[in-house]
Amino acid sequence: MCNNKEIKHRERIPYFDLAKFVAIMFVVIGHSYLLTIGYTSLLREIIYSFHMPLFMIISGFFAHGSLSRPLIPLVKRKTVQLLLPVVSCTLLSIIFLYLCGNKTFVRDEIVGCVWFLKTLFLCYFIAYFSLKIFPNDLHAGLISCLFLLIIPGGGILKLNMMYMYFFCGYIFCKYYNIIKQRLKTITIISGVLFVLFVFTGNATSAKKITLSYIIDNPLIFIISLLAGLVGSLFVIGLCNLICNRWNGKLLEALKSIGKYTLGIYVIQILLVERFLTHFFYMFLKVNPIWISDYIITPFIGIVLTVISYGIVLILNKNKYINLLLFGNQY
Repeated sequence: MCNNKEIKHRERIPYFDLAKFVAIMFVVIGHSYLLTIGYTSLLREIIYSFHMPLFMIISGFFAHGSLSRPLIPLVKRKTVQLLLPVVSCTLLSIIFLYLCGNKTFVRDEIVGCVWFLKTLFLCYFIAYFSLKIFPNDLHAGLISCLFLLIIPGGGILKLNMMYMYFFCGYIFCKYYNIIKQRLKTITIISGVLFVLFVFTGNATSAKKITLSYIIDNPLIFIISLLAGLVGSLFVIGLCNLICNRWNGKLLEALKSIGKYTLGIYVIQILLVERFLTHFFYMFLKVNPIWISDYIITPFIGIVLTVISYGIVLILNKNKYINLLLFGNQY
């Protein structure tokens, strides 16, 4: 259990809300490339190296309260918060694809749609049982991470990689007082390392990790893992610096958006990944290519993030939609 009084008694940590906004913004920007230049983007590859690890670290950071609950209440709570939106979003996605004539994608949707929430759900329970079995948090994290790397199927839905970041977030919270005192130094070191990874072409999204892949590509595995970690820590530290030095309506608005990341994530799947990519794929490409890569697509992604946020604010007023699509979180 996290013993830091600030985290236990304060409702929110402002710079984490800003970090959540940055994370969801990059998620939407990454998906917006499907509207413009697709997988040829250089910036998209960099974004994918850290944006989901960032989400997992933040989720793990705030998991202490949930992981201290008895098992049955934890199952009920996370089923409503995470799995109910998965089922609802998946059904809507399948209906849309079926009406559009894409009947062969049903199986893929059942497995992969809203994959992050499924993975997060599993992370909670793997961490829960690991912490029950091993009294030492570090031992629990190390053994459970190794277990997921060794067992067949551990890489499904990127579980083994994402779980490592989840537990990093858990440890971040446990030693929050110590880390916070050194957060500026951690931010600088993380930023330098991440820039180095970017310029050497090593800031890339992790592939499906299996034991054979690790044995054959140990250096690539370590670099991918580190790129996600230092990229995430750099964003968190930078958000802390911004919140400490600046304030104003714009910053408060961005932090407000960060409070609705789950809802935005679900809505952007339906809006961006399904509706817009079906009707507007490759119709927004602009030459030369770097304009689409570094200017047009990020701008589109930011706009779609705000639009998705607005849709969440409208839809969550209905208690049934709030329950089914957003896990009754708003």
